[in-house]
Amino acid sequence: MLVDAGVSQPAELAPDAFRRVFREWLGDNLPPKWTDRPFPQNWPPGDDDAEAVLISREWHQRLYEGGWIAPGWPREHGGLGLPLSLRMVMTEELARAKAPAPVGFQGIDILGPALIAYGTPGQRSRFLPEILSANELWCQGYSEPEAGSDLASLKTRAVREGDHYVVNGQKVWTSYGNRADWCFLLVRTGPADSGKRGISFVLTPMSAKGIEWRPIRQITGERHFGELFLQDVHIPCENLVGAENQGWLVATHSLAHERLLSGNVAAIRSRMDALIDLATRRGATVAARRSIATLEARLLGVHHLQTRALDLASAGASDFAWWASAVKLASTELRQDIAAVATEILGGSAVLGDHPEGEAWRYELLDARAATIYAGTSEIQRTIIAEHGLGLPQG
Repeated sequence: MLVDAGVSQPAELAPDAFRRVFREWLGDNLPPKWTDRPFPQNWPPGDDDAEAVLISREWHQRLYEGGWIAPGWPREHGGLGLPLSLRMVMTEELARAKAPAPVGFQGIDILGPALIAYGTPGQRSRFLPEILSANELWCQGYSEPEAGSDLASLKTRAVREGDHYVVNGQKVWTSYGNRADWCFLLVRTGPADSGKRGISFVLTPMSAKGIEWRPIRQITGERHFGELFLQDVHIPCENLVGAENQGWLVATHSLAHERLLSGNVAAIRSRMDALIDLATRRGATVAARRSIATLEARLLGVHHLQTRALDLASAGASDFAWWASAVKLASTELRQDIAAVATEILGGSAVLGDHPEGEAWRYELLDARAATIYAGTSEIQRTIIAEHGLGLPQG
């Protein structure tokens, strides 16, 4: 625990002091065998790898018992109450240490903040402790076959009947639905053409009658994505978060911070360092060396974008959101290009053969394709930057 380490108010520490405390804790609690990879993974593993799932669960538990699992949550709800600047220090140190991803990240990073901001006292007392401990795991029911980037056009319908809603529809890209105990859903409670104004945010147990989750095999070979089918699912009205037809506000509460964190420079830095190490050990052509130099220059640029976005977030500036979009756009596209250069250096035989380093970069090459889609596609980020950042007309 933090108190055991003599730290009662970590949010009041200077960044350098906070970094030392957290780095020391990582050194004492993160086994080297859990970090045997060129760079950290972005997400928890799918159930295809049972050993990795156990490690992800154990790591969540260690972070929870150490007091580190919810750095951004207020202290009264079990978090550390850290400002965004110190949260980014934590993220940097986790990336440097190549720590695994905790199994309950969706509850911690997405649902928890929404419940803290918009949930009832009863909802917070019921769900937040179970999210913190990962005794209950969550999945997200947002995207639909015809409502991805244009999420406001979703069609999953919730009709109120007495003290419950009856929900019918389909969701897609519902990650980890196979092991989730609960799902937070966006549903249409207003008229079909009500757009953002007719969406509500509800919670349902995955064991509810009428719910079916079907896995989707990804390009990486994993199956943690899935389709979620809902047929006459009864959800108690007490599981509505926020007001009816105000679910869009709930869902987007932390979206700008999610974009900033999903484009975190620390994760890209770890991959860039791995690429430089690869090129140093294996040798690189003149063209590859020039590409690496260009990538490093781009990474420096992203670092400055992130620094500016953090300053705006700390000041509560209204234009923080489009700067976060700029960070997300630049960093995720950079991640793809780093993976491409690494696979060029390794060559086809190393990438496709049974070689641990080649396997890590092969996975990265494929997985990085999704980085420009989740948390808003690159096209969406460009639109936000053009309209809200540069003031260009819509069209």
